[in-house]
Parts: sequence; structure tokens; C-alpha cells
Amino acid sequence: MTFMNLVLMMMFTCSILGLTMNRPHFLTMLLCLEAAMVSTLMIMMIKSHLNPSNTMMLTMTMITMAVCEASVGLSLLASITRTHASDMVTNLNMLKC
Repeated sequence: MTFMNLVLMMMFTCSILGLTMNRPHFLTMLLCLEAAMVSTLMIMMIKSHLNPSNTMMLTMTMITMAVCEASVGLSLLASITRTHASDMVTNLNMLKC
């Protein structure tokens, strides 16, 4: 395993651990999800040299999904901040939404 693969695997693991262990704010949860997506996409781009045609199309699809996920997350963050006056996840009550 090369050094770059090891760093990207550690980045993915740290982002998932950050998502599960430290989630008081909605924004930190979104940042951890984005770090996981970026590390996954970088791993796929490194591995795409083996079979460029299939992997590049899958990578472009995943980049599109990551952009859509980020835009939906930021719009949810804006609406939650407007209605609840904070982005604390513990303040949200899903029964009232």
C-alpha cells in the first residue's frame, strides 16, 4: 500500500469517527460527510488508472452526487438556523418539523 492510499484511508476513517463521535452541530456533521466523500473520490481517482473508462464515469457520477448532497445540506442548515436559531442537533425535534 502506498503512502497516499494510507493517508486517504486514515482520512476516511477519521471523518467517519468524527461523524459518529462528535456531532453537536449540524455543520460539523456536514463537514465530516464531505471529508468522507472527498477521500473516497480521491481513492477512486487513484485507482482509475487501471481501468479508466468505467471508473471515470463512476467517479464523475459520485462527484455530481456529492455536489447535490452539499447543496441540500447547506440549504437544510440555513432553514434549521432560521427556524430554531441555532444549528445544534440536540435542539431539533423531528416530531415538530
